[in-house]
Amino acid sequence: MSRWFAVEGVVGAGKTTTARLVGVELNMVTILEEVERHPFLNHYYSDPKRFALETEFAFMALHIHQVKQAEPVESMVSDFSPARNPIFGELNLSPSVVAFLRRTDEQLWEGLERPEVAIFLDVPPATCLERVRRRGHPMEQGLRVEQLQRLRSAYMSNLERLARRVVRLDLDGHESPEEVAMVVSQHIGLD
Repeated sequence: MSRWFAVEGVVGAGKTTTARLVGVELNMVTILEEVERHPFLNHYYSDPKRFALETEFAFMALHIHQVKQAEPVESMVSDFSPARNPIFGELNLSPSVVAFLRRTDEQLWEGLERPEVAIFLDVPPATCLERVRRRGHPMEQGLRVEQLQRLRSAYMSNLERLARRVVRLDLDGHESPEEVAMVVSQHIGLD
């Protein structure tokens, strides 16, 4: 049975960079969200309310596929937790559709590994937005700080869903990627 560790946070928090560095440091298989394979993501960013449901379903399928491809391994780290899809869904879907999304997510993952530990990188949304602007992905350039604040609030209400154990790292966003990865590695604490 694999040990799975997830790095989570709002868009621009440093999830991918941190997961990549932790994977190297701890010699773990690293699974990074394959946003370039997502068929609806550009549509989602242009009209989130209209394309929210299919966006989350596609992410569910991509995440499950990535984890199935990686298993069985001794340990792995990812820049996502499966529970993130309903959390993102809360931003643009009705409560009944979010409940449907949660039930579907639980059924799809039944019998599959879930993260043992999730580390939530709690970086101020304004700092995350600055990072998003700097990295320059065209589809993300329309994001506003209010959206990232709403996303952070949705995460805060659902942290316990991310993994069996969740660690929230309160970061100011000025830490180096190596410093963040070192702290995350310590929290993972592979024995």
